[in-house]
Amino acid sequence: MKDRSGGSNDGGSIDDKRTVDVDAEAKSSDQEIKSHRCPCCMEVMVMPKRAPNILMPCGHVFCNQCLNARDDPKCRTCGERWRHRVPNHKLQTSIQAYVDATEMALKGFEDSVLWKDSNHHHQNTRGAASSSYEAALARVHVRCEQLRERMMESEKDAEAALERENVAAKNLEVRVCDEDNVRVRLAEVKRELDDARRAVEAQRDVVNAIRGEVREHRSRGRLANETLSGLEAERGRLSAMAEGSKDGRPKPKMFSGMHIASTSSIGIS
Repeated sequence: MKDRSGGSNDGGSIDDKRTVDVDAEAKSSDQEIKSHRCPCCMEVMVMPKRAPNILMPCGHVFCNQCLNARDDPKCRTCGERWRHRVPNHKLQTSIQAYVDATEMALKGFEDSVLWKDSNHHHQNTRGAASSSYEAALARVHVRCEQLRERMMESEKDAEAALERENVAAKNLEVRVCDEDNVRVRLAEVKRELDDARRAVEAQRDVVNAIRGEVREHRSRGRLANETLSGLEAERGRLSAMAEGSKDGRPKPKMFSGMHIASTSSIGIS
């Protein structure tokens, strides 16, 4: 059977068959990749952040990021407490292989479309091109979902970082307030220290003044003691003279100046 351009239609049938096979493979792979989403966040468990982990002993699979974000060691699917987790290397390999194959198939299809447009531009390939574009659209759709998931992960990471930044900023405000309070208390303590130093100096002056008074009183006491000793000697002499005059005994000789000195000592006291 000939088409209007005189070419055979067998090429179009082969392209249609290949397109159907590619379409079926893309849908099958799309369903397979959807079955590998984390039950908690519903994101595809792509390494490294969302690497799949198997919980033991229940065997359910969750992504690494969701497990790290939860402190409760309970399975979100069955509620059983898990003791440890192990990486699901088989599932990691399958998902990574699908991602790599999708990128390679998309690049190969783009190159084949460009080659067909340059070499078969006179053939009527409207139906095959339509099917091929649908297959490419399916793959681009999967790729867009992957990029969208990565974008959502980046947005979540940015939101988490922003939240940490807000918490750190609030902590910084608290620390700055604490520093200001400490500075105020330090200024008050310095003022109290200055007042205490002035009080110590004033008290030291008082103590020195009292010590001067003590020295003065002691000096007066020594002078009074000396005067008292002189008076005691004079009184003994006078008592002896008085007793001698009563008994008729001769009076002791009085040296010149003795009486004057005794009277002068009494006057000083």
